[in-house]
Amino acid sequence: MESQAPTPPTDWERPGDPVRRFLHDLKDIHLRPTAFFRSLPTTGGLAGPLAFALVAHWAGTGLEFLWDQLTGQTLQKRIQDMFRMLAQYSDVDTVSRDAWIQKTQDSVWHFVTGVGTVIADPFLTLLGIVVTAALATLGAKLLVPEQPGRPPVTFETTTRVICYGLAPAVLTAVPYLGGITSKIWILVATVTGIRETYRVSGGRAFVITVFPKLLFFTLILAVVLFIAVLVLGLFGAALKSG
Repeated sequence: MESQAPTPPTDWERPGDPVRRFLHDLKDIHLRPTAFFRSLPTTGGLAGPLAFALVAHWAGTGLEFLWDQLTGQTLQKRIQDMFRMLAQYSDVDTVSRDAWIQKTQDSVWHFVTGVGTVIADPFLTLLGIVVTAALATLGAKLLVPEQPGRPPVTFETTTRVICYGLAPAVLTAVPYLGGITSKIWILVATVTGIRETYRVSGGRAFVITVFPKLLFFTLILAVVLFIAVLVLGLFGAALKSG
């Protein structure tokens, strides 16, 4: 029997201009997610998909920070305000001086934490991908039945889907509605990716996608219930002893 030809890699994973390849796959994931994930190879390594996800997420975070700075909260404006107030420092009363110092501290802290978030974003994103992929793989192993012609559930395959499903993170840069829009579209893209890759129903794909969050909230609920039972037990013991 003639062997099936291997699925060609995504445009991003082919050699060539990285900017053009990145934008091409970015466009396909946003506009044609079903077609993109239907042709996504289940193997081929993780270096390319991880790089794609980190660039997309970092671009969204970085552009969001720049937009925040350009909407009247620029560092230059803060510095100008600082020097202006320093020139008038001896003329202001103590209450106004303290208020200005607090405002300046808040502004500088806001800028520093924003820069820190942008710098730390690739590391936090990588950690999030690994943890999410591991838990989603567990969910897929529970919900994806083994059938002839269906690709096996592996950590590599799930990670590839999650990485490319993070493409809408660039929408975070859109003013005002970017945050919520990116989260919704990441969910849509990832559910589509799981559905097309593992060839399951949309309902199963959705459960697999949110499986890490379900585990997290279940753990939180278990801890809260444990603490509640413990407190009630101690309270009951105290009443009996009294």
